[in-house]
Amino acid sequence: MFMDSYLVLMLAMQSVVKFDVPLKALCEAQRSAAMYLEAAYLNAVEFPDMASMVRMNAVRCRAQQQEATALVVKFRNTSRDVLDTLMPNIREAAMEGDSDLVQANVELAIEWALEMEKDCEKTKENYRTIALEVNKSIAKASSKKVEREKRKEQIESERKELKDIKDVKAQHEKKFQMKSDALQKEVESLRQRRDKLRAQSDKLAKKEEEERSGDLFQMFVDIVTPDSSGSEAGVFDTVVGAAGKVLGSLSKLVGIKSEAEKAAEKAAGRTDAAQAELMENQRRVEELMQEVTKTQLEIAQHDAQIRHLEIEDMEITEQAPFLQAASDNLGKVDRILAMCTNFWSSIGAACQKMKKQMDVPRVFVNTKKKAMIDDKEMQKKFVKIFDKGAKYWEAFVAITDEYLQEEGGLELYNFLDGKVDFVSRTQRKDRLEVLNSSIAALTAKYALTAGSH
Repeated sequence: MFMDSYLVLMLAMQSVVKFDVPLKALCEAQRSAAMYLEAAYLNAVEFPDMASMVRMNAVRCRAQQQEATALVVKFRNTSRDVLDTLMPNIREAAMEGDSDLVQANVELAIEWALEMEKDCEKTKENYRTIALEVNKSIAKASSKKVEREKRKEQIESERKELKDIKDVKAQHEKKFQMKSDALQKEVESLRQRRDKLRAQSDKLAKKEEEERSGDLFQMFVDIVTPDSSGSEAGVFDTVVGAAGKVLGSLSKLVGIKSEAEKAAEKAAGRTDAAQAELMENQRRVEELMQEVTKTQLEIAQHDAQIRHLEIEDMEITEQAPFLQAASDNLGKVDRILAMCTNFWSSIGAACQKMKKQMDVPRVFVNTKKKAMIDDKEMQKKFVKIFDKGAKYWEAFVAITDEYLQEEGGLELYNFLDGKVDFVSRTQRKDRLEVLNSSIAALTAKYALTAGSH
């Protein structure tokens, strides 16, 4: 873990002019920040809204690091201008007793120091603003973790509910299938009964037809067969007897027909009833089969929903480490940004110290302006006071040169221009392993650097 104490400039707190700060550690921390942001982005790719926030954080960090580097260059150049131009002019003017020129150059150096102090304050605020945005991303990650955990619980509840419904539906399906099978048997029994009744009805009808034909034939025989006596009386008796037979045959035929028709009608009635019952049972079978089909479809839908929930649950489980890692990466970036903020606060304090140191010769000139014109001792005293303030500018040049030699990490933001969004999870894991190894190496390196201070 980075330690802020390693990155605090002690210039404003020390009587001796010294920049006691491990700039290598600071610059290596900035490189680590770029790596942490890339790692956070890779971990957040599967969460588009969060990935977008992390990307914007990386863009801001890269831009701010560019601005900070440009500002350090500006400070170095300003400090060199003070040392190479203003201070020689001030010394020369002081030794010549030109207090107006001394005062003008001192005022200019103070103005530059004040401008540098304001630039430090602005840079510090920029880092704070970026840190606030990073904290929003961390809060987003935390919120998303809570959402995912709640969704996981909800999935488990929904899955249990669907399984219960599925079990009930399966029981219904079994019940309907049993009813359907029973009705199928009943339908088959009714079909056999109907066929049997139809056969009986056909048999009775045939019997009636045969009996009717036989009686008519006998009646015809009786009519045409003469009496054996051959007399008129005999013929008359024969005709009368035949007529009686005809009437008897007709009466018998009517009775037979009536009985046959009743039997046939009864058989037909039973057949119709069996047919109606059969049709009703067939209708019930169809309804039950429809219920079975509907239940099977519902079970299939529930199975699909359960599979979908299981896939979602598995996805949440697999994504959880990435989400946690993204949150951890952003937390480390936040700490690095806090160090950068402290660094620029210290630089600002150094600028303020330089301005105050330049205030001493300015006050001296204002109070001893006339005396400096001819008093050589006074001139030497001014140069001695002035040289003490000059040491701050010399130290500032040294520290800015060191920073620019060590500064780096912008090339690590190249992931912003790549297509990491479309790489596979395996490829992202491989890249994360590389990043983590690089971060570990840097951490060990700047830990040693910091310890040497």
